[in-house]
Amino acid sequence: MQQMSKQGIPVFNDDADFYELFTGKKSEKISQKTVAIEKFQEEPEENFAELLEQSFSETANFQTILREKDSSLSARKSLTIKEKLKKYPPPEVDIDLHGCTAEEARKKTETVIRNARYNAIRTIRIIVGKGIHSRGKAVLPDIVEKKVVDLKQKDIVLTFQWEKRRKLKSGSMIVYLK
Repeated sequence: MQQMSKQGIPVFNDDADFYELFTGKKSEKISQKTVAIEKFQEEPEENFAELLEQSFSETANFQTILREKDSSLSARKSLTIKEKLKKYPPPEVDIDLHGCTAEEARKKTETVIRNARYNAIRTIRIIVGKGIHSRGKAVLPDIVEKKVVDLKQKDIVLTFQWEKRRKLKSGSMIVYLK
């Protein structure tokens, strides 16, 4: 007879056969379980040394697979900078340094590049101007270029290029972050 809880809900034992409870027919699970146990008992004991050797050979195969994977990854990493830049988005952030002093431009450049990298921004346009309104030679292009080169040496910047390919003709540079 089925046990019931205080609320009238059937209580099942750990060994309850739900198939039998719901259909009224004896399930074949017990016989399958018995067959599996008998089959296991019939199998001969395996030699521990053979199992150990097999395990080591699988590990060696695994190590070979890892080496092959590493070599394929290094082959992918050896893309040229030009090939890498094709995957970069157009400038995601613009910073205009018109009217900044040399020191302000240096600080803003570093701050913007570090913040952009932190925020997973990969491409920045830095507008420095051509120096048309300056007395003498334009100062900002050289200052900003030095700062970007410094950040490139610190492995923050992948590369940069002047927008019109030449510093004297460009008023801005594109910086590609790692």
